[in-house]
Amino acid sequence: MLAEVNNDPRVCCPIICGEYMRATGFFYTTGTENYLITARHNALPTKATILSPFTGGKYYSITTNDFLPVIDIYLRRKDEWFHHRLDLRDMPNGHVITIPKLDLLAIRIPFDPTTFQYSVFTGQDVTLPSEEENTLSGYGFGGGAFSDEEECHDVTDPGSYISNPMEITLENTAIHVPEKAKQFEPVFGISCDPTPEIDSIYNGMSGSPIIGDGLVGVWSGTARVPSVDDPKHETYLRVHYFGVELLKRAFNS
Repeated sequence: MLAEVNNDPRVCCPIICGEYMRATGFFYTTGTENYLITARHNALPTKATILSPFTGGKYYSITTNDFLPVIDIYLRRKDEWFHHRLDLRDMPNGHVITIPKLDLLAIRIPFDPTTFQYSVFTGQDVTLPSEEENTLSGYGFGGGAFSDEEECHDVTDPGSYISNPMEITLENTAIHVPEKAKQFEPVFGISCDPTPEIDSIYNGMSGSPIIGDGLVGVWSGTARVPSVDDPKHETYLRVHYFGVELLKRAFNS
């Protein structure tokens, strides 16, 4: 269940893509450059499919055709919001990093998020999904953190339609590709919200960091899961995320 946090932990920030797509991003540094990380489908056409490492069948798929290159980033300092706009069409070569068939996107940013007291993850924070962790946490701007996407937004007054981020505690039911196949398949994991709400409440969470013992993944999408006892009754909400590990490898390549 999503719950608004009383004090913004500043592990993520709200973004709006194409002047209407509400989403979430967070920050990563290579040590020399800072990046905004989010789900690729928030801004770029995406076709990502995960095959089950157990059956070989399709486990998760996301396909979008939206091209929303203008990204508005909102940063909080005390009770004020600051705005920075990026246009992917103007970015130099190498400043936008994405991996084919993964719902991951990294965009080099020209500012230091720590000046706004935001957490900035490093390669040392990145961990693979682990079955040993009972719960994972997600932080993002879903629920009522954003005004309705049908409403126009004024970049000069984000405080009128953005509130505190939402936190969600997820049951970790992580799966990932066996070690011998990782060179062929993207790292991927799942977790469940055992007390799900209506689907629309999760709008805006895509791109959120999934956190366990470290930075595990980037929220991609959700799906309803039927109850084992009653297949006609959907009890759980499954959250799909892409592991940041392969993005880390892309930075190092």
